[in-house]
Amino acid sequence: MSDSELHPLAQIVSEQLNKPDKKFQMLVFFEIKPGTEEAFRTAFKEPLAQTQSEAGNIVYRLTQDSITPEKFIVTEQWKNLDALDAHLKQPYLTTLLSDLEGILNAEPDVQVVQ
Repeated sequence: MSDSELHPLAQIVSEQLNKPDKKFQMLVFFEIKPGTEEAFRTAFKEPLAQTQSEAGNIVYRLTQDSITPEKFIVTEQWKNLDALDAHLKQPYLTTLLSDLEGILNAEPDVQVVQ
């Protein structure tokens, strides 16, 4: 797959990977508006279930900060960059992004580890 065909987020991740054909982890940090915790968890319910059944996914977990309830972390592990790219192109991710509009306090912060 050429870089021009990658989803924009997969392209950003690819620039942080030494070996895009090997497994890697991502931590995605979310900060949401106070009082929207339940709406945030609800928005993630279907995408969590769908993503965990994707062939290229190893781990996909949503956790909430125990001290600051407006902070969440999605821990992800993927078999390779192609698996992440396929995930990002799923229709339930488009729905998730739409559902998060108005809930997020800031753009998510993505950290990649390999």
